[in-house]
Order: sequence, then C-alpha cells, then structure tokens
Amino acid sequence: MWVDGSWFVDTIRKTVGDDFQWGMTSIPVGPNGSSDVIYAWPDSYSIAPNTKNPEMAWKFCRYVAGEGIDLSTYMAGKIPSCKALAENSSFVDSNQQPGDQMTLLRGMAGKAMKTSYTQGWSEWRGYGASETLGLNGMIDAILNGDLTFSDALQKGTADINKILSRYYK
Repeated sequence: MWVDGSWFVDTIRKTVGDDFQWGMTSIPVGPNGSSDVIYAWPDSYSIAPNTKNPEMAWKFCRYVAGEGIDLSTYMAGKIPSCKALAENSSFVDSNQQPGDQMTLLRGMAGKAMKTSYTQGWSEWRGYGASETLGLNGMIDAILNGDLTFSDALQKGTADINKILSRYYK
C-alpha cells in the first residue's frame, strides 16, 4: 500500500499506463483513530477584509472554486471544489484507472476535514527551500534506518520549533 494524494493519479496513469492494474481505497484507521475525520489538503481561497475590489474578489473566488469552469483546469485525480464538477462523469470516469474515483468522494462525505496548513508549513513539512529535513525528512530517516525514532523526534522537534518560532511569537 502506498499513501499519497489524489492529485498524483495523473502521474501514476502516465507512468504505468494500462500495463499494471491499480486502485485506491481509504486509508485504514487504527484502533485509536476516528473514521469520522479525514486528512485533506484543500485548495482554499479567501478575501482580505480590506480589499479594494470585494465584488471582483468574490467573483474570482467563485471562479476558482469551480463556478463556470470545466474539468480540463483540474489535474486528474484532484477533487474539484465544485460539487457538480466532482460528480461529473468525466471526473469519475470508470474507463480510466484507478476505475473507481468515486472512492475519493465517498471518503469525504459527511466527515470533518483536518489539514496541516500553518504559517511556515512548507518549511516544517520539509518542502521547498526548507532549512531542515522537516517532518517528511524525519519520517524518511526513520523508515530508512538513518535515525532512531527517539533521535528523529528530538531533532525534528528542535528543527520544527525553530521554524514555527519565526511565525508564532
């Protein structure tokens, strides 16, 4: 099993083609977990309270949320914000692998959404020009046997707290 985001569907399709049968499912919930909450990384937009063009800003937010656009603007697998687009037969095309993209929609129905977005998230997660390995790098170091869990926890906590201290006083 491999855990990744729905946005990776198009890359997998292009890489393996039709030579390899694959699918997707919900991430299993451990004994202390809750199936009522999902981890997600939504594309979020907002309007500043002091914007000089609130009508234009609102029009843009509606547009990027899906009002008036078609699926060609979404990467394959990325779930459209607009319900009509998400439920469109082009998005849930059972003729393309993974075959049942409705899994993505069923997995979200009626659940609370959690995300890891905070100020400095790309740094503490280990993306982009991160000064440290970030959380992702610590997990990799543990799984690759480069660091023990205790060492990674200690190093990761120090690195991540240093990053967060720049944003949260």
